[in-house]
Amino acid sequence: MKEIIANFENDVIIELNDDNVELFEKIEDFALRNTQLMMVCFEKGKRVVKSREYAGIMRLNDGTRVEIYPRLGDNLTRAKSLLGRIVSAYLDLPFEKNTAELLDSENSSFMEYFAAVFIREFSKIMKSGMLSGYTSIEENTNSMQGSILFSENIRRNLAHRERLYVRHDVFTPNRAENRLIKTAAAVLLKLVDSHKNQQELKKIIIQLDEVEICDSVERDFAACVNTRNAKKYTAVLNICRMVLQKNSSGYFGKYTTNAVFFPLQELFEVYMSKLAKAAREGKVVKALSKAGYLCCERRLFPLNPTISLYESDGSIYCVGNAKWQHISAVNEINSDDIAKLYAAAEMTGSDTAVMIYPSYGSIPDVELAFDFGRNVNLIIEFADFSEGSEVAEFICEVDEEDEGISEYEGCGEIEDDEFVAFVGRQMAEPAEFPVKENEKIPEVAAEPETAEIAKAPEKKRIKIVKRKR
Repeated sequence: MKEIIANFENDVIIELNDDNVELFEKIEDFALRNTQLMMVCFEKGKRVVKSREYAGIMRLNDGTRVEIYPRLGDNLTRAKSLLGRIVSAYLDLPFEKNTAELLDSENSSFMEYFAAVFIREFSKIMKSGMLSGYTSIEENTNSMQGSILFSENIRRNLAHRERLYVRHDVFTPNRAENRLIKTAAAVLLKLVDSHKNQQELKKIIIQLDEVEICDSVERDFAACVNTRNAKKYTAVLNICRMVLQKNSSGYFGKYTTNAVFFPLQELFEVYMSKLAKAAREGKVVKALSKAGYLCCERRLFPLNPTISLYESDGSIYCVGNAKWQHISAVNEINSDDIAKLYAAAEMTGSDTAVMIYPSYGSIPDVELAFDFGRNVNLIIEFADFSEGSEVAEFICEVDEEDEGISEYEGCGEIEDDEFVAFVGRQMAEPAEFPVKENEKIPEVAAEPETAEIAKAPEKKRIKIVKRKR
């Protein structure tokens, strides 16, 4: 049976003993290669691997799953559900109640939920029609298509006059968005254990038979176009970014197949800023806006408050910072955080500054007054993540037209041997995910390529070249 290791942030993941030497070495290898996520140290005379302030999942090559969740109470199942909500807000995804029960299972990881959302969003794309585009290809053929490349044709076909080397446009689904979906489906397949999700992900890969695997993830993300027709891809591409881009999945290890982690500080900032926007509907709320510099002359030490609230005349009347730190008393607060927030209030001229910390349970807010030539009220608030609270239950609204869309009708049950054979044909040379740091990404050609393509994007264009006799 595959082992599941689930812990909170800053907890001991594994402790070295005589029974787990091999497993410890595998996790230790990952920790030593990714020191921002985990650390190897000694506690009570024993060598241990501890997590840092990151949340996510890691899969080892022996099937072992390591999960790290935010410390919001003592219930891992509840923490899993909260992480699903927070990451959904971070990725601009609706938190779908009919799929959220996957987060309540003790044996399933939070990636099962996002795999289910990924499958659901892809089914919407298939129902409305998958996007295709024109791609220019060059090939040696026996028929006349497009235009002849004379120099290459002479070089290749001097002894084969029956062939022509041509360049022509093909209307194909092999475009950047679909390549990213197929690539992300292949990665998610390695991160989930649910048989249903695995079957649906295999169906997606098979349905995208004509689509290639990404050669360069970053290049394909840059090639994604933001048009009205491509709007339906927004949610599924956000999940693709989660499992493919370096800021969440760029972690590796000798014994690790896949890993997806998120910095809790960044998740908390985004979540609280979106909560502030929802609570102050109709008023201007900006997240991570620039308040200026402590040294304006040399533009040093920038001040970027997490939340800025604006008056109707454009002036800022409140600034706030969100800090992922578990505290139980005011004297545990880092004075540097207070000084930075006070400096942001002074630079923007706001009378109120708010410092937000996470909590599990009701902790009374604290109000402090600063008077250094100008009165600034500094409020220390605690975001209550206990069950039933407004903070913990905050979700992105789902459009009514998207409710009740059933799964697409794909192929039936897929046997593992069949899928392995299919993947062997389609992915003879699988790409590495994500791209390497030193990889040179070629520039993306502008689409459409010509004015003719822009005017008639749905028509197949054939250029006929007449030979003079």
